Parts: sequence; C-alpha cells; structure tokens
Amino acid sequence: MRITSLQNPKIKNLVKLRRRHHRDRQRRMLIDGGRALRLALQNDVPLEAIYFVPEQADAGLLARARQQGIPLQPVSDAVFQKIGYGDNPDGLLGVAPQPPLRLQD
Repeated sequence: MRITSLQNPKIKNLVKLRRRHHRDRQRRMLIDGGRALRLALQNDVPLEAIYFVPEQADAGLLARARQQGIPLQPVSDAVFQKIGYGDNPDGLLGVAPQPPLRLQD
C-alpha cells in the first residue's frame, strides 16, 4: 500500500535521517537515487528498504531488489518530496545500516 501521509512514522523517521546527528545515532544511512542504489545492489549492501514513486522508479532496479528480498515501499510524490534530499530526485531512496568504522594503524 502506498504511503501518502507525511505524518506516517516511517516517513517522519526518514526526514530525521536527512540530518547527520540522527544517521549517526541510528547507525543508518540514506542512499538517494537509482545510480547509487544500483551500486548498492551490485555490492550486496544490506538494504533495509527502498522507498519509491511508482510512476518514476526504474522497474528493473525494483525487480532486482525484490529478488534479493528487499522490502519495497511505494510513496506518493508529496511524500517523496519530503524524504528525498538529492539535487535530482528520481523517485528512489534506500535505507541501509551504516558500515562499521575501521580504525587504520
């Protein structure tokens, strides 16, 4: 079911994740756009979910994500305008855990 409410708790949390403080606190990151999501899928990044506008999203990318068992959540244009943060929103936004930090010698 498509999320259309800006008051949805998932959407409110995605808006918070646009700020570094919240990303660091939740140890999660946003992956904005089809190109970045394709790279994430190719490199087996453990995506928690992909939020997308059905009329804009890349069907091939969504099919690949579905095959990998990644939850897909359709959203309205208005909701995507609120959660997207890139310069050229293309109707795709992924959420993934932040990779662990490794200290170098």
